[in-house]
Amino acid sequence: LQHWGRKKITQELKAKGIYHTLIQRALKIIVAEEYQEVCHQLAAKKWDLVLESNSYKKQQKVMQFLLRRGFEYEVARKAVLKLNQ
Repeated sequence: LQHWGRKKITQELKAKGIYHTLIQRALKIIVAEEYQEVCHQLAAKKWDLVLESNSYKKQQKVMQFLLRRGFEYEVARKAVLKLNQ
């Protein structure tokens, strides 16, 4: 498992020539709670690695990391807000 978000999975499968309908079926298999947990774990790991004293900048760096991994904005936002509490 690459720990990718739905957007990146979709992009990679399209690049390999997989039909959109098959991709959509495959994405429905992903369990929402597990998906959110994977995002949170990645965010926590990145949070510890980011050497930034400014909390806002640290949040932004972690958000950008998660978005590059293909997670949706709302999923990434929840993970970062959970860490910042």
